[in-house]
Amino acid sequence: MKNNGEMSLAKFLTRYEFITGSDLKNITHEDVKDLFPELKRCSFKYVEKNKQALYSGDVVLVDDGHKVIPYVVPKDKDLDQEYTEVSMEKVIEPSIDDSYYDYADMSISDLKILLNQKFSSCRNKTLAKRELVHRGAKHVEKYNRSKEKDLILRRKNDEEY
Repeated sequence: MKNNGEMSLAKFLTRYEFITGSDLKNITHEDVKDLFPELKRCSFKYVEKNKQALYSGDVVLVDDGHKVIPYVVPKDKDLDQEYTEVSMEKVIEPSIDDSYYDYADMSISDLKILLNQKFSSCRNKTLAKRELVHRGAKHVEKYNRSKEKDLILRRKNDEEY
């Protein structure tokens, strides 16, 4: 329980709806309203008038990280019910400016060109680099730091004399 007798939304769903999963921490009250229409909410006015319902556990304050909303505890649940795993995988749709490539069919020179493009997305660069490593081709960075190292060594030598 939290400070004011509040319960997290993930804990509420695990306890009363028998749902588990790592994605429960990202769920909001609006998601619960759409996914579980049988769960009933009540107002804070009702809680203020009937504090006994809050003390007896018939009403629970539930926090999703943004808002606190009172929920009526469901009574007709079977306690022998098994837990179900929930995952909220988001489908990534390609945007207009972000093009996806088939990296396995690309040549090594095409992969290197894709890595060196100025406005290529981070995802494209990462996947192209993975494909190069998978093929065993070495990718040399486009800048050379040896000139900077030579300058630093020259300055140190000048200071010593």
